[in-house]
Amino acid sequence: MSSANTYQQLFAAGQALRGGYIVNTSDPGDEPIWVDITGATGATLGNGAMPVYPAAAAGTAPGAWRIPPTTSAVTIYGPAGATFRAVRG
Repeated sequence: MSSANTYQQLFAAGQALRGGYIVNTSDPGDEPIWVDITGATGATLGNGAMPVYPAAAAGTAPGAWRIPPTTSAVTIYGPAGATFRAVRG
């Protein structure tokens, strides 16, 4: 994440027609990355955002979430420097 607690675009509108996946690869215990399939923008976390947590401790699996198919943009919100992997469909 390049900015702290401001929505950033993960997939543009129409690019997640078959959904996708996101995995939070931040350090264990870091704050979650929030995924919003409504295309929310701005600096206020939306009610529809889904948290994706990093691993709870070293050696455990990081959090992952299946992004459902959507025609909206998919945006993410979280701490600056948070790392993740994301793929469409």
